[in-house]
Amino acid sequence: MDAMCGARIGITGARRAAEQEALVHALGGVPVLGSTVNLDVAAAAGGVHRALADVVESRLDVAVWVRHIVAAADRCGRFEDLLRSLAGARVIARGHKARRALRAAGIEVDVVASPPESATVRDLLLAAGIDGLRVMVQCTGADDDPMVAPLRAAGADVVTIHPYDIAPPVDTAAARRLAGMAVSGEIEAITFTSANAVRGFVAIAAAAGIDVRSLGAGPCLVASVGPVTRAALRDAGVRVDVEPATPRMGAMFRMLAEHLGARARAA
Repeated sequence: MDAMCGARIGITGARRAAEQEALVHALGGVPVLGSTVNLDVAAAAGGVHRALADVVESRLDVAVWVRHIVAAADRCGRFEDLLRSLAGARVIARGHKARRALRAAGIEVDVVASPPESATVRDLLLAAGIDGLRVMVQCTGADDDPMVAPLRAAGADVVTIHPYDIAPPVDTAAARRLAGMAVSGEIEAITFTSANAVRGFVAIAAAAGIDVRSLGAGPCLVASVGPVTRAALRDAGVRVDVEPATPRMGAMFRMLAEHLGARARAA
């Protein structure tokens, strides 16, 4: 398939970057990688320890995991406590990496969310009914996961844990290059799959003297995976050209391919 007509597509996300690269290739585009965040930075031990103490104070009904929490609980010496609070809980792994990490730690997984996104887990839990249930949600960085507010609104007692921080990539050269290419029109599109990727992109661009607001005046299309990411882009003064009705990575790339194909036909 050559729906993207050989267009160069910027990829800012760190999570599932290889999958995004493969999608762009499959759609006939040329991926240009420039991750703007590092998702594997362990959070301060004190904060994680306090969060785990809150999590394990009583039995959980549902636990939503990604792979980092196993190492975090082990570092804080609370893994056995966490296992006890999980007895009888429904365990949801966000993706196959999380499932492998949990199984390696001896934790049975009931559901693997696919795609491993907040909306997938949120819809699954809301459909099942969670009023009065105690739900643990592991979050990305310092911010609460987007599913937390809807679950609380539906009556769940949600406890959160933030086992790792969001930081700039160790080497920002690729991200700086990508920002410059996007602003100058050297690539046809740039994609964002999280608000954290947006904030990292803006910070790296600013440090390099690049005004991201000029994206709105150039030919580079800006694609957002969903409303949370779109809000972060608009807060930064960046227009959004492409956003799928359903906040899914695959849907974003397919919609972007449609826009690029229409542009190529019009030209």
